[in-house]
Parts: sequence; structure tokens; C-alpha cells
Amino acid sequence: MMKKIAAMLLAACMIMAVLAGCTGPKAPETEAPADTKAETQAETETETETETEIPTEPAADMDPLTMLTNGVYGYTYNVGFDNTNFFHFYEEQPVFGKIWYAGFVVNQIVFYGKYDVKEEAFDWACWDGRAAEENEEEKKSGTAPYTIYFYDMDGNELDKCGFDGENLYHTMENITFQGSGSQIYKYVGFDSQDYADFYAGEIGQKLVDLVGDDDRTSTLQIFHTGRYDDLVAYEIEGSWAASEEGDAIVYTLTPDDETESAVKLTVNKDGSAVYAPEGGDEVAMHSLTGPAVVWNFKGDGPEVSEGVKCALTLSMMDDNTVKLDADAFGNILTIDQGTWEQVNDYTFKIKMDLAGEVESELVESTPTFNIKETGSQLGDFEASLPIDLSGMTGGEVTEVWSFAGEGPEVSEGTKANIVLTIYSDNSAKVTADAFGQMIDLDQGTWEQVNDYTFKVNLETAGEVESELIDSTPSFNISIPGTMIGDVETVLAIVLPEEDTTEAAE
Repeated sequence: MMKKIAAMLLAACMIMAVLAGCTGPKAPETEAPADTKAETQAETETETETETEIPTEPAADMDPLTMLTNGVYGYTYNVGFDNTNFFHFYEEQPVFGKIWYAGFVVNQIVFYGKYDVKEEAFDWACWDGRAAEENEEEKKSGTAPYTIYFYDMDGNELDKCGFDGENLYHTMENITFQGSGSQIYKYVGFDSQDYADFYAGEIGQKLVDLVGDDDRTSTLQIFHTGRYDDLVAYEIEGSWAASEEGDAIVYTLTPDDETESAVKLTVNKDGSAVYAPEGGDEVAMHSLTGPAVVWNFKGDGPEVSEGVKCALTLSMMDDNTVKLDADAFGNILTIDQGTWEQVNDYTFKIKMDLAGEVESELVESTPTFNIKETGSQLGDFEASLPIDLSGMTGGEVTEVWSFAGEGPEVSEGTKANIVLTIYSDNSAKVTADAFGQMIDLDQGTWEQVNDYTFKVNLETAGEVESELIDSTPSFNISIPGTMIGDVETVLAIVLPEEDTTEAAE
């Protein structure tokens, strides 16, 4: 009993001593010199404002190649918000192989495709954090034991970088964005809080995009993340697995909700598909993916009945193929096809199976094809096909003028292209083209003051009137705080050049 009381008294004395230590007078602090204090404070503020520390979290029992697919490689810094940039590498799977995803500027700029890792040495030089880059410190350098090769989904090589398990050394020029390159991207495990806070918002990229043959509200999308979104009957989400059966790819769709039916989805090489739910009726579908139209040229074709001409559409696709379709009483017939290229801003060239090689001409300032078809399914005919800008803008609004210039750097030595476009509905929009990614920077309205003066009123840049610079209408535009930084640029009007060759002759 006495021992217990003694122990209690001893504990009480220890508590009193701790309390006395907490509340007693502090030793006087040594005041740092003013210059040193200011410098220290500035360094602290810089770190707080520009960089969010993401610790490396490699698992001790994982080799580098296992680590690659068991987390992401991220680089985040604060610019008023946490600007996240990361790479995610997926494990190899049947049909699609190894898929990678890169999300820059909080997934506003996205790249994805296939990848391969080779045990090849890779020499790298990178900054270790935003502060090092802003302070223009010398880059760290070294040699990584592995090289990651990046490809698009068709297998075309895009770029490569170094990798050692704990770090990915981002020295790439083609897979990057402003503020994201020449940095060390550090491993972040899926089970870490940093992953949940910074990198869990990956945006699914469509591998399959289907619509019902009989009901266009019935849709199904399969994403690179291993997830799918099924709206054939009502919304169902879940996971998928794929296999190959002959020329078709067969997907097994497993819903998250166990009360829903699993689905066997067969997608054929020609884009047709069959949706077969367990215990339900099959639904015929077809793919929406494929080459997208870049430009259309439209005009009248030959008569298909007395007094009735067919409508011709020459469609240039983003894979550089071109086709000539005839619409006769609602029936679409492809009568010629080939390839196309853009010679300059206002001149296009096509090479068709029947019409041969034809270059567009400016007719009343409008790019126009004069084609001659011989031996087509509609016989021999000639047609004039001017470019159809309304088809590119929803059928009503057309581009009136564009003003172009250079913007800020989006990677070392590479500047964005800035374009101010004014439209027929008096709307105006400023966009940036960075590595093929179109980014909206500002928007508003416009008016024409006189023959050579325009005025725009933009949400961020405010009211700006064009000036004549070297006899060319130009805008001095200032747009602060955009996704690619502060934009200060001169945008000069882009004028078509009339072809005067025939007139001279």
C-alpha cells in the first residue's frame, strides 16, 4: 500500500514539474540580424507559396518495375491552388497492353497511350522542385538505370524519359506543359494520403464509344482506367476486362451493383457491336470513334432526277483522308476518296482516286475546289465546292477574322500559339494552341469601328482596340493569370492572299 501511495506521489511530482516547465519563463531568444531574418522569412514564404512537398514513399519490398504500376509519379506546387502534374502507368493487360496517362495542370492537359520499359541507361538533368527552378539553381543530374518509352495508342513513339523506381526524370519535349517539365517526379503510393489529396482525379479516356443503332440515347463508354459507363437502359457503372476472339474484341462488363446483370459486349473490326446482358435482349450498337471532320467543302452535284441535283460534300478528316459524298434523296453515296494536305492557311490539296490531284483556289476570298469526276457512280461531272465554315460552327455562326501571335513558353524553347477569333454573332474568343491542345484563355464580344479598326471587350483582358502596326490591324493583348501564365502578346490579323497568277497571265 505504501509503495502504491509513493508511486502516486512521484507521478504527481512529475506532472507538476512538467507543468512548471510549460508555464515558466522562457530563455531569451537571440534576435537574428534584420537581413538574415528577412531572407529566412522570404525563403519560408517562397516554399509555402510555390511548392507542396510530396514525399517519396517507395515500399521497401518492391522492385522498380513493380513500383511503376503500384502508384503514380507526381510533382505538385502551389500557385494559389495545388497545381498537380503526374504520370500513371497501368499493368499490362490483354488486347491493349501497357497503358500510361499523364495529367498536367490538375488534369486540364491530358496525354495517354502505350508504354514500354527497357533496362537502358538514361542520362538526365532536372530540377528538384519548383523553388529550384524559380531560383535558377543548377539542375541535378545523373543516370537512371531504366528508360520508359512513350507511344500513342497506335504505337507511334512520342518521347522517352529516365526512371529508377523512386523517381521519374521528366526531360521530355512532346509530353509536357508549362511548368511541368525538367522536374523530378516522385513516387506516391496509392494508399497514401498524398495520392488521395492530389492525384485521385484522373480523367478517363475513351477506348470505346458506342451508340445504339435504333436508339441514340443508348450509349456505352469504356475508359482506360478499367471503368465503364453504361447508359443502354439506365446508368450503370462498373469494371471491364477484354479478350480477342478472331477479329472482334470481347468485353466482359461487371457492374458495381451486384443486383445488375453482367454484360458480354462484342465489338467488331468494322465498328459494329452487340450488347448482350445476361438474361436480357441483345442490343445492336456501333462505334462513334473514328476520324473526325476537319473541313467540309459543299456544292451542287449532277442531276439525279429531272430538275433535282444531288448535294456534294467533300470531307477532309483528321487522319488526312478525304472523301466525296453525294446526298440523293437522303441516301449518302461515297463516289470518290483519297488523301489531302494543307499547303498554307488558305490553300488545300487533294489527291483523289477519280478526280486526281486538285488544289483549291480563292474564289471571292473563299477556298474553293473545282473538281472534275470521270467515271463515277453518278457519271462524269464537274462541280465547284466552296469551304463550308458554317458546318464547323453548328450551322449558323462563322469565323469572320482571326488574329494570331506568339504566347508564353509552355516548355523550354517552345511557345504557345495565341489566336483571337471573332465570329459572325459578334462573339470573340482567345485560345492557345500548346502541343495540339486547345485552351480557352478569354472570351467576350467585338465590333468593327471602321474599315481597319476593330474593338473587343473581353472578360479578363477588358476593352482593347486594334492598331495599325506595319499597316496591319493588330491587337496588343494582356491576359493575366491564365492556365499558361500571364499572356502579353501582339496579335496580327491573318489575311488571305488572293491568287493573282491567272490575272497576271
